[in-house]
Amino acid sequence: MGAIAIAAILMPHASLAQPAPAAPDASAASTAFLEQRVVQELAADGTVLSRLNVVLQLERVGTALLVSLVDPTTGRAVASTKIDQLPDDRDAAVATVTPVVANLVAQLAGRNPAADEDHARLLRIEKAQREQAARADAAAEAQLQAAHAEQQYEAQAIRFDREIAGVAVTRIPGSTLGVASVGYRWTASRGEVPLEGTAFYEAIGRPDLVRAYHRRGRIGVAALVVSGGLIVGSLVVATRSPTVAPDYSGCQPSDFFCRMSAESAADEQSRDKAKPYIAAATIMILGSGVGVGVGIWYLLRKHPVGEAEARRLGAEYNRKLRADLGLSAARSQARRSIAWAPYVTPTGAGLALGGSF
Repeated sequence: MGAIAIAAILMPHASLAQPAPAAPDASAASTAFLEQRVVQELAADGTVLSRLNVVLQLERVGTALLVSLVDPTTGRAVASTKIDQLPDDRDAAVATVTPVVANLVAQLAGRNPAADEDHARLLRIEKAQREQAARADAAAEAQLQAAHAEQQYEAQAIRFDREIAGVAVTRIPGSTLGVASVGYRWTASRGEVPLEGTAFYEAIGRPDLVRAYHRRGRIGVAALVVSGGLIVGSLVVATRSPTVAPDYSGCQPSDFFCRMSAESAADEQSRDKAKPYIAAATIMILGSGVGVGVGIWYLLRKHPVGEAEARRLGAEYNRKLRADLGLSAARSQARRSIAWAPYVTPTGAGLALGGSF
C-alpha cells in the first residue's frame, strides 16, 4: 500500500475529506517503504511514535519530500519539515530521512501519551509495519538463497547427449544408391565438464561400476593379446610341419619317370603328415579372429551399462542433488541435438544426419 493508503488507515476522520487516489504508483510504493524503514530505525533507537500519539506521514512533492508527524485523532500535522532532494539509493534515503524525523520527535518531547485505546492501536500498527518489513527481508533472503542453490545445481547436475560413433552404408541391390545407418554413443557431462571414462561412475558414487569399466577394458586388451599370440603360434605350427624326402633307391639315374613318381609319393606323405599341423594352425587363426572381435567389442563398449540405465542413474543423482541443495524436484528435460557425419565408401560419399529429440 502507498503512503496515502496508510494515512487513510491511521486517520479515519481526515480521510473522508480527501479524494481517493486513482491508483498506487512507483513513488507511493517508495514512500511506503521509507515510512516502514524509518519507523523501524526509530524503534531500534528506543523512539516509539505511538507514545507521542503521532504517526509518520511522508508525501512526495515533485522532487522534494514533505515529512510530517500527524495526530491520528484530528488528522492534522503537529510537526513537519521538507527535504529538498533525496538520494536515489533506498538505504541512503532511509539514512537521510531518519534523523529529520528524530528532530521532529525531539520537538514533541513534552507531549502527553495518548489514551490507552489509541496507544494500543498505534502500537499494533507499528508492529505490523515491522513484521511486514521483516517478512519482505526474509522473502528476499530466501529468494537469494534459492537462486544460489539453482546456480550450484546447474554447475553440478549431470546431463546426457548423443554423438555419432560411426556410419555404415548398405548398397541397394541393382542401384548405385545406398542406405546409411548411423551409430550413436551416449555422452555425459556435469555442468560444462565432460565426464569421460570412469568419471561418470565416480560422480554418481558407483565404485562397482568403475571396477566393471576397468575389467571390461582389461578383457578387451587380453583378448587382443591372446589373438596376437594365436597368430604367431599358427605361423610357428605351419612352419614346423614335417616333410618326407623322396626315395630314389629303386630308380636308375636316367629314369626320369621313376624319380617323378618317388617325388610325388614323398609329397603325398608330407601332406598327410602336415594335416594335423595345418588343422592346428587353422584353428589358431580362427581363434585369433574371435579374439580380435571380442577385444574390439569390449574396448569399444567399456561401459558396463547401456544408455537407458545410465540416464536413470543420472536422474537419481540429480534428484538427490536437488534435495541436498534444498530445491524442489524438477522435471527432467530431454536434450535435443542434431549432428552431421561425413562418410566415404567405394561407391560414393555423403553426409549422414542424426540427432536425439
